[in-house]
Amino acid sequence: LAREAQLAAERPQLDGKAVMELLDLPAGPLVGRALALLLAIKRDEGELSYEELEVRLRAWYEAERAGAAN
Repeated sequence: LAREAQLAAERPQLDGKAVMELLDLPAGPLVGRALALLLAIKRDEGELSYEELEVRLRAWYEAERAGAAN
């Protein structure tokens, strides 16, 4: 149970507001997916610099937009 509580308490390095400002997005499911990505990165690689997170988030967003256009 302790591990489950620890996982439930984990947060990505950026919050939803920061993601919305960085990507110029309104609140919605895309922001939730971005936060899930950031949490996965944190779990896999630990904490990264803001600059690195920004690069990865922008690349992910461009791929999301390209996929939505097809």
